[in-house]
Amino acid sequence: MMDNSVFIVTGGTSGIGLACVKTIIQRGGQVITCARKPFDFGDLFDINDLSRLHFQQMDISQKGIGQRLIDTAIDRFGQINVLINNAAQAPMKSLGELTDQDFSTTVNTNMRSIFELTRAVFPHFISNGDGVIVNLSSMAAVDPFAGFSLYGASKAWIETFTQATASEGRQYNIACYSIRAGTVETPLLRKVLPDYPRDQTLHPEDVAKLICQLAQSGDRSQSGTAIEIHSPSGNKSDPAFPSD
Repeated sequence: MMDNSVFIVTGGTSGIGLACVKTIIQRGGQVITCARKPFDFGDLFDINDLSRLHFQQMDISQKGIGQRLIDTAIDRFGQINVLINNAAQAPMKSLGELTDQDFSTTVNTNMRSIFELTRAVFPHFISNGDGVIVNLSSMAAVDPFAGFSLYGASKAWIETFTQATASEGRQYNIACYSIRAGTVETPLLRKVLPDYPRDQTLHPEDVAKLICQLAQSGDRSQSGTAIEIHSPSGNKSDPAFPSD
C-alpha cells in the first residue's frame, strides 16, 4: 500500500501514464495528473477513488506550466512524494521532413517540461528530506532508428539529466531514475506502427508496476541509472513509444 502518498503523473490519460494512475489509485495513493485534452475518469474509478484523484487539463509543453502543476498539487493534497515525468512527443519523420515546429514541440514536451517540473518540485523534496522522480526514457536513447531522431535525442538528454538530478539530490535523500523501456503497447504505437506484432510489446501495466516499485523502495542504490525493461521478444532495438 502507498499510504496516501501523493504522485504527480504527466500524460496520465492513456498508455503508461494511465496505467500509472490506475496502479497508484489501486494501491491507496493519491494522484494529480494532466493532459492536453479533457478526460473523464468516472468510468474507471468509484466515488471514493475519485476523491484521491485530481485531473488538470493543461499543455505541459507550455512555459511555466511545470510550476503551476506543482503548486496545484500542493494546494490540492498538501504534499508531493513522487514525480513521474511521462508525457512526450514522438514525431516520426525523416530529417528532411522535420520542421522547426516539430523541434520546438519535442524539446518543450520531452525536455523543458521535465526541467521545469524537477526545478519546481526540488525545494519541496529538500524540505521534506525525501522524494522520488521517475523519468520515462526509451531504448531509442541508445539505439534510435530512422525517423525518430528528435525522440531518441530527447530521451538521451533525459537520461543525462536524470544522472545529474540524482547526483544533486543524493545529499537530500532525493532519488531520480529513468526507465529505458522497449516497445510499449500504447495508442501512439498503433497510430505510428499499426501492424507491429502485439506479442513483441510490453504492457503499460508492467512499466507502471516497475515505476511504483521504485517509488516505494527504500533502496536508492539505482538512483541515477537507466533501468531497462524489455518486450517479451527481448529485442533491445525496439523503441519505446510515449503514452501521450
